Amino acid sequence: MFGLIGKIRAVTGRAEELAEILTSGSGEMPGCVEYLVAVDVTDPDVVWVTEVWTDRASHEASLQLPSVRAAIARGRPLIAGFELHVETSPRARGGPVVAGSAEGTQPGPASHLISLQRHGAWADAALLGASRTQVTPVPEALRELAHVRGAQETWLARIEGRSPSLAVWPALGVAELASAGRRIDDALEHLVTGASAADLARPVSYQASSGAFTTELRDILHHLFLHGQYHRGKANAALRQAGAGPVAVDYIAWHRAGSPPPSNEAEAGD
Repeated sequence: MFGLIGKIRAVTGRAEELAEILTSGSGEMPGCVEYLVAVDVTDPDVVWVTEVWTDRASHEASLQLPSVRAAIARGRPLIAGFELHVETSPRARGGPVVAGSAEGTQPGPASHLISLQRHGAWADAALLGASRTQVTPVPEALRELAHVRGAQETWLARIEGRSPSLAVWPALGVAELASAGRRIDDALEHLVTGASAADLARPVSYQASSGAFTTELRDILHHLFLHGQYHRGKANAALRQAGAGPVAVDYIAWHRAGSPPPSNEAEAGD
């Protein structure tokens, strides 16, 4: 990800007005994970702007958006000077927010989808780690986990208009699942992070085994995340039947644990 922190000195007495103008153009910015505008409590003429983007290109592209250009033009007369401009490499994994509501921030249109995607990545890694600890592999558990990845790759290919690199029911070992999982998780996170309402409403046309369909992206993603949790339950059941302890992969377990990123325990191989 790409981040920016800026300190702007406003014309005396105009900081609140400047902050309002800066947030007015931030509603629809593809690739924006976080955009916060704050007035300094110790120096009321200073405005701080904190930005997090999926990448530098998304930030640069945003500067050409009509709403952003209009906000810059309106705010320029209220700026006395720029006192700090820092580029950062963000490490936090919180959901996107859109600044400017009465309370200061409100969830972005894809915030719940980001949470579902990150929970799924964590749950897949936890079940894969449990599979790796078994002296004898549990074929049914690996089959279900491989199907989760096969379905994810199939839908990603439909969304991106390409051929899938995995079968819907691929035969994958632990090491192959770990490798494919990292690639697919990165692609899904990039897809949902910063997605605007317009992005989520985009119709996706595709050919399935039962016919040709067109579905909005938001509904595809909801299906994908719910589908994955169903098959994780079947993998968990197979592990328990083989004598393994239950693996807590419910959404609430992830949330109570502090919404952690996926574990790397399964990366050592079969």
